Amino acid sequence: MYIAWGLMLPFGALLGRYYQWSCKKWFVAHVVLQVLGTLFTFIGFVLVFMVSSQPSFPHGVIGIVLMFSISQQFLTGFIRPWHCKKSKGQFQNADSFRYKWKQCWRIYHQVSGLISIMLGFVQITLGVLLINGPSSVWIIWSLLLSMWLLVFLGHEIAHFSCSKLSTKHSKIQNN
Repeated sequence: MYIAWGLMLPFGALLGRYYQWSCKKWFVAHVVLQVLGTLFTFIGFVLVFMVSSQPSFPHGVIGIVLMFSISQQFLTGFIRPWHCKKSKGQFQNADSFRYKWKQCWRIYHQVSGLISIMLGFVQITLGVLLINGPSSVWIIWSLLLSMWLLVFLGHEIAHFSCSKLSTKHSKIQNN
């Protein structure tokens, strides 16, 4: 679970959120990481329930919530709307049903994915607490969590700055 929620799923989310426009293979890498992370999660979940019958600690309850969350993320990934380009035929009109459906789907997938990743970070922290790990485990997890928070924050700032510049540039060109 640590590998799935600490490495694979956050890295796949990072690719899906920030590298769609700069890397042609982003989607394949995103899907591979998310499928492997989901597979690791399911295996870990089954192994946990082979050992323990019911969740009593918040870690177990959050684990069940994460299982639901990762399952719906996985399924929504497969029912994603066809890739629509605004510049082609019927999809040029932003009022078309398919275009609106794609936009709603994208927002839902991104928001629920972000919530899942954040809950996964909480889950790992509770898991490390639950096993009463040595200080080296805490140090490694703290460094990894700090790295992810800085990476996501830095990418989000850059993403926001670039979108503001792009909007400002297009307004200047239109005038």
